[in-house]
Amino acid sequence: MTSSTPPNRPLAVVLLVPILIAVLVAAACTNAPSDVATEDPSEAVDTPIDESSTTTPSPTTVADSPDETDTSVVPAALEIDDDGWFPWIFPSPTLSWYEDGCPAPEDVARNFMSNFFDESDPVLSSLSASSSPDHRRYLVHMRGEGGAPVETGTVLEFARVDLDIVDCDAWVIVSASSDSVTIDSVEFSGGDDRTLVEIAGVGTGFEALIDLRVHDESFRVVADGFAMGGAYEVQPFTGTAGFVDMPIDPNLIVIGSSSNPADGATPKFAAVKARCCGAETVVVPVSTAESVALAVVGVEADDTLNVRSGPGVGNDVVGELSPFFVGARWLDDDPVPVGSDVWIPIATDRFSGWVNARFVTPVEADGPVTDALLNAVREVRIALSSNAAHQRMADLSFDYFGDEVAVSTDAFVSPDDQRLTADDFLGAGSDSDLDRQWGITDGEGSPIVATIAEHLAGYASSPALASTDRIAVDQRLRSSNTIDNLADVFPSATVVELHHEGGTGESADFQWGTIRLAFDPTDSGPRLVAIVADNWTI
Repeated sequence: MTSSTPPNRPLAVVLLVPILIAVLVAAACTNAPSDVATEDPSEAVDTPIDESSTTTPSPTTVADSPDETDTSVVPAALEIDDDGWFPWIFPSPTLSWYEDGCPAPEDVARNFMSNFFDESDPVLSSLSASSSPDHRRYLVHMRGEGGAPVETGTVLEFARVDLDIVDCDAWVIVSASSDSVTIDSVEFSGGDDRTLVEIAGVGTGFEALIDLRVHDESFRVVADGFAMGGAYEVQPFTGTAGFVDMPIDPNLIVIGSSSNPADGATPKFAAVKARCCGAETVVVPVSTAESVALAVVGVEADDTLNVRSGPGVGNDVVGELSPFFVGARWLDDDPVPVGSDVWIPIATDRFSGWVNARFVTPVEADGPVTDALLNAVREVRIALSSNAAHQRMADLSFDYFGDEVAVSTDAFVSPDDQRLTADDFLGAGSDSDLDRQWGITDGEGSPIVATIAEHLAGYASSPALASTDRIAVDQRLRSSNTIDNLADVFPSATVVELHHEGGTGESADFQWGTIRLAFDPTDSGPRLVAIVADNWTI
């Protein structure tokens, strides 16, 4: 067993940590060129939605006054294409209610809840105001026992679009997200008569049940099914919503909702727009932030991600990103479907251009993420993944590391774990680099003994670094059966989680792996204070 695999500690107990995930994630494409479209159904990234500014609902259906702190925007160019497909969730531009003008966002939200959840009088509150007059956000409050509204809920994002059929600008719902369910991908497969709908994402519900539904633009349920997520925390799911009878309108709305045991309770849900069917099936990502931080994923360690002058491989390469790059920014221009892939505009401090969304993922966070933190994460990620990790880490030690760095092969940080100073990193690989104990092997209990250089070399093959699927800031994407005490040992630190899912279905519970990097804030910028591995142990 390598030193990067955490052992099971004698004090390990089950710790279930609820996590907030409000982002659709681009899936890594194995063994594919880094910007070439494949024949796989497209899996597109979406952007995080900040729910931190929610307001306590009043007993009646009202829209509370927004504050002025949010700067999020929705792309303005949400146009209907030549095939009649439109990239927003609701309502359809053919609805007769436009004959009387354009309803206000509150009325659109009530109509959406009435048609899709039979909720005739939802409780709404306005979230933080946008810097764009063409964007609004509302929280649909969930109802608990007896139908009383609670503080949490589902966030509906609105954009104002220009429809030729009416004289006013229409408000439409472009995304719906919650902390209980996120839909990552929708895939259609089958023949000319019937098409199977498979839905993947993350979620939690009563007895782990996630309800899945597929609607056409007339609200009719054309397929429904279920999936199993997490019972106590958000976990990945893959489920089927059954078959859609063909032919069918390309405009489909896919809804995943957490099963709720309370009578009369409105479940938390996520809704995405999917185009059916065939090779050009896409789930359209809608950018809801001015500048979303991105990390490269799914690119082999000896390859790079091409940044091109326009969407598609036919455009010139204007730059390259390393497979461990963190900190590109998703600009607020619209994503562009190209074949079965989606391309998005990004910028770095050196160049700007377009990348295949399959090979980037948003950095998941509840609040703003600083460039200084992203720079530190990028440098440590590149250093640990290099062939001479001890030398790269030594080069970074004075600029990016604290007085000492705790290194643990276990989620639980103990006094017995190694603490490395700048001098230790500088001496790694020399005659003074003696064997140290880094923990115990999982299942066997035998000590893991290696020099600093040997131990650091093990990180290059760690799936959490070599095949990172997701990156989160101050969130736990998964927790093992070992106590995670990182926040207790370093209470002021910001923890960045590099996560590799490792599989689907039941095996996913045991094949995932995570490396957590803890950074303390200082006047000189973030300083690394801990490197902690976590996965499922025996």
